[in-house]
Amino acid sequence: MVPMFGRSTSELYDIFNTTLHDLYTRHAVRVQTVNQPWVDHDAFAHAVFLRGGLPYIWAFIDGTIKKVCKPGVGQQHLCSGHKCIHGVKYQHTMAPNGLVVHCFGPFEGRQPDAVMYHDSGIDAHLQPLRSADGSQLALYGDGGYALRPWLFTPFRNANTQDKRDFNAMMAQARICVEWGFGKVSTLFAFVNYYANQKFFLQPLGQYFTVATILGNCHTCLYGSEIGSFFGLTPPPQWKSTCSKVEHLYFSMDRYPCKRNIVNTGVVHQLLSLEKCHVMTRY
Repeated sequence: MVPMFGRSTSELYDIFNTTLHDLYTRHAVRVQTVNQPWVDHDAFAHAVFLRGGLPYIWAFIDGTIKKVCKPGVGQQHLCSGHKCIHGVKYQHTMAPNGLVVHCFGPFEGRQPDAVMYHDSGIDAHLQPLRSADGSQLALYGDGGYALRPWLFTPFRNANTQDKRDFNAMMAQARICVEWGFGKVSTLFAFVNYYANQKFFLQPLGQYFTVATILGNCHTCLYGSEIGSFFGLTPPPQWKSTCSKVEHLYFSMDRYPCKRNIVNTGVVHQLLSLEKCHVMTRY
């Protein structure tokens, strides 16, 4: 990228990290609480119900682990015995309109999802949520989470046909959170490049959080498989931020080699993080 932008490697590195930190500082709040102003819990619950889900389930929660370069110290904290890798975990709460409502991480790779859920502090935000008729609203997660009034999970001992049918029905809806993780990994392949994911040397949490925020921007601009599945569209509140990101894409498409848009180029590097493939062609 040195010939493209006419700057040294150290300059590009500083610009990239400064831009990353700025995006994180300004916009991380957009994915740090489930009480976002654009969240319509009742509409989300109705959309999930129409796809065969339980009433009052308004979003889905799950964790993922991202492999990292094996550290020289503290390996025991990052070692996942289940996956047999060194990694860090992240947690997404996915709304049925295709946007990530809450992102938490990085977290120790050795810990289960239930511990990550507890440490995220999301319980305090979920407990007060009520529908228009006063019923408790809830998330739905996999069997790795503990059952709560505001967090439903599959039947662990599905020894009847009704229980098996319930688990299968909810699994078809819950898969959307996996699509969300897949979209972030597809758009930002760098978060999966474990050889350059160094836990003690790089801000891995900022990488993944900013990738999640920009993934939300992509959803607002171009839609998503999740929104199509549930028949919902992103809220207009995201449009102002997303239009600025869209302007950066078009700037790069029209003027890919101008030195006077180095900052735009580095933001574009953050958006694709590999080989200048513009995200608008996803």
